[in-house]
Amino acid sequence: MRLFLLRQLKNGVAPKQPRTRQILLAPLLLIGISPLASTPLSAAEGGTIPDFYRNNTAWSTPRGKNLDPPPPDTPGAHGPIGDHPDYPHMGNISGMPTPRIGDDTNPLLLPWASERMRQTREEIVSGIAPFDPAARCWLPGVPGILSYGVAPMYFLQTPEAVTIVYERGQLARTILLNQPHSENPVLSWHGESIGHYEGDTLVVDTIGLDDRAVIDVFNVPHTTQLHVVERYRIVDDVLHVLLTVDDPGTFTAPWSASKTFDAGNTTMEEVICQEGADNFTEDQVPIPVATRFDF
Repeated sequence: MRLFLLRQLKNGVAPKQPRTRQILLAPLLLIGISPLASTPLSAAEGGTIPDFYRNNTAWSTPRGKNLDPPPPDTPGAHGPIGDHPDYPHMGNISGMPTPRIGDDTNPLLLPWASERMRQTREEIVSGIAPFDPAARCWLPGVPGILSYGVAPMYFLQTPEAVTIVYERGQLARTILLNQPHSENPVLSWHGESIGHYEGDTLVVDTIGLDDRAVIDVFNVPHTTQLHVVERYRIVDDVLHVLLTVDDPGTFTAPWSASKTFDAGNTTMEEVICQEGADNFTEDQVPIPVATRFDF
């Protein structure tokens, strides 16, 4: 697994991204005011556009980084892949945290993905420190970026786009509204995200995802065929995200998962991963270094 990841870094962090970019936006929200929030929005079909900005609301989750199962009545296969039944993950609040070991026996995995996760499991069980992409400042991909919601995230909304700004890593993800996907999107860490409103729900369709990213914090792999649909909806001050993951190159069937975030009022702080990566193991995969400017 380590050798695979090291080979993946040899050409820099990622191809140039024409539609979605990961940029430093620390100054943008420090003052607590969005210059975009006052832009008038057109009405969504069937009602008014949901307000995810909500006077600079800070959305975050105290429920950890793991994806959760979808509501019971969600059609289709239910995910996520989750932790291995023999090695259940225990978080920091347990007092005895354990490493995240993905379930390589999950029937949703195709043989190659199961084998890669099995090899990773054996490495971790043998005592090798697990590779944590976020700790090494790798961009999280989609839907992996939902795990960044343990720190606050903020929404900026205009008629043309929705931008989600994440405190961790100072990342910004742009979702263009009401337009088709590119015919052949250039692969990038967060892909090409196109959105539209359905009543009180923001629906985000993402393709063009670089396969160096992973599905979630259990390092579930994927191919460039990955297609993710997220549905964002606010109910009683809780932001619900229902996602569907479809990758015929990795999974036996599309599957769904969910994540919820609570409303808060904290101001965005500057958190630069590269200046203080929270994993200092010397033999880890290096922190990515860009080979060219992306602006």
